[in-house]
Amino acid sequence: MEGLQGLVAEAERTLDECAAQQAAAQLRAAQAERALDTSATEQAAMQGELRAQLLAVEEQLAQARAELATAQEQLAGAEARLMAAEQAHQVQAMGLQQQYAEAVERSKADVEAMRAQVEEARQRVSELEARNTEQARVLDQVSLVTM
Repeated sequence: MEGLQGLVAEAERTLDECAAQQAAAQLRAAQAERALDTSATEQAAMQGELRAQLLAVEEQLAQARAELATAQEQLAGAEARLMAAEQAHQVQAMGLQQQYAEAVERSKADVEAMRAQVEEARQRVSELEARNTEQARVLDQVSLVTM
């Protein structure tokens, strides 16, 4: 019987150990559940925070896209004004080139006209010198005859 009592005592100790292990396991399970709950809460909070950050970034991105579109419109307008100014400059330059060519032609014509006038003036001077020489000769003859 003593053997049986020893077995019963040992069985009770084993049962106590099992109960202690079970209690420890339940405690660890409860702690794990609390940690899981805490982790889930923290994760939910983090997800909420990340969603808020994502929304803020999306809003910034939308604003940046709008600013980019505005800048592109301004650039297109500036390019159009530049092209118009370049075309106007080319037209003006062509007009100035035409005016210059016409002025050169007028100057050439004026120079030719002046050369013709100079030549006419030279001929007239030659004629006048010849007449003057003739008159001086006649005057000399008249002076000799009258003396």
